[in-house]
Amino acid sequence: HGHGATGPLSLGPAPRRLKILIGLLVGPLVLATVLGLVVLWPDGDLEISGPGVDVRRGTAEVQDIGPCRQDVDGCRLAQVELLSGPGAPGEAEALLPYGDAAPEVAPGDRIIVSYTEQAPAGEQYAFQDFDRGQPLLVLMIVFAVAVLALSRWRGIGALASLAYSLVLIAVFTLPAIMEGSSPLAVAVVTAASIMLVTLYLSHGFDIRSTVAMLGTLISLVVIGGIGWVFTGAGQFTGLVDEGSQYISGIAAQVDLRGLLLAGLVIGALGVLDDVTVTQAWAVWELADVDPDASPR
Repeated sequence: HGHGATGPLSLGPAPRRLKILIGLLVGPLVLATVLGLVVLWPDGDLEISGPGVDVRRGTAEVQDIGPCRQDVDGCRLAQVELLSGPGAPGEAEALLPYGDAAPEVAPGDRIIVSYTEQAPAGEQYAFQDFDRGQPLLVLMIVFAVAVLALSRWRGIGALASLAYSLVLIAVFTLPAIMEGSSPLAVAVVTAASIMLVTLYLSHGFDIRSTVAMLGTLISLVVIGGIGWVFTGAGQFTGLVDEGSQYISGIAAQVDLRGLLLAGLVIGALGVLDDVTVTQAWAVWELADVDPDASPR
């Protein structure tokens, strides 16, 4: 079993019977996860209606700023060069926010503009936010380099795990919830799908990662159960801010209380990943130090 001069068990092969037992436990979970993805996968027929859904967005660069045509105190109008989105490439006028708390926009700033086709001429474009694409891209590159410098080849697996998680949430989780599927079921399938891939990519394909995966899944089920009980007991509605109210307005089929639970489950996954892996490694080492110790 790898004791003695051959080194600790944590660095050697696991007992064959343990591998078989873990395989029998993991196999049905993998199958259930795949079936969950198949059953809950969005069909692409989502239709959203309501205020604001016809608004499209693009990026622009501010060329000049002047007063609005209307005689409104503080109102400002920006001459912008459209870089992407409706009307690009080209030039347009975009309404800027005004008031004491309005952001300061200056010529040369890259901004995100919203476009409403039904609006009067000259008022179709409006400032939405600053375009942070370039600084965030730089930050992402710095982050990736730091991960690779600290973790070397294992860092590549961690970055691949992160990319896989984001893609899965974008193409499966969000569309499935918006189509009216149970947010809690979607969250559990999402968490299991992420876990099955990211634990092995980030921590290596071995028996300890598999044990940690089982611990993570059990913990997620417990968290989902406790969350379900107490969101009901506490009469949580999921209507916590303007965002949730907007969702209920454009997609009434979404269960907001379930959405709250889904966020709880997926949010817990990031914490449980490190906790269960650390616990699995620690218990493995303790068992190697004292092979005769009881499970307790």
